[in-house]
Amino acid sequence: MKAHEESFEELEFMNGRMLIGYGMTVAVLLAAYLVELLKGNRTPGYVAVFSALLLAPLLLSFLIYRKEKGSMALRIVAAIGYEMLYAFVLWTSVSVLSFVYIIPMLVIFSLYQDKKLAMGTGIITLIINVVFIILNIGNCETRIRVP
Repeated sequence: MKAHEESFEELEFMNGRMLIGYGMTVAVLLAAYLVELLKGNRTPGYVAVFSALLLAPLLLSFLIYRKEKGSMALRIVAAIGYEMLYAFVLWTSVSVLSFVYIIPMLVIFSLYQDKKLAMGTGIITLIINVVFIILNIGNCETRIRVP
């Protein structure tokens, strides 16, 4: 019984730390896109969709955490929500560097040391990237401009 209590407390701790990292990532991305909106590089509609995809999973994750701090579902909700944001950004971005948006969350998810979560997020990320490549090859587009 004591081992179960310790692992539950450990999961509560990891979930809390994941939410802190997730929240910081969301804050940085939201600030960056609001600056892009003010500079005129993004449309209000794009920023609204981006913000919804960014904030909704974080809010849902936070609500799950408030209800049950040791929830196993929390990491799944956060992972799926962020992967949806990543797909949107990668497939709609004008920057070739948008692929790096996934790196902070992959590092944050490593906190759990969960092989299934790592494999799942890795495979989904790979699929999103392959679709991106296929779409750009099919359109004969490249985002790298040579002066």
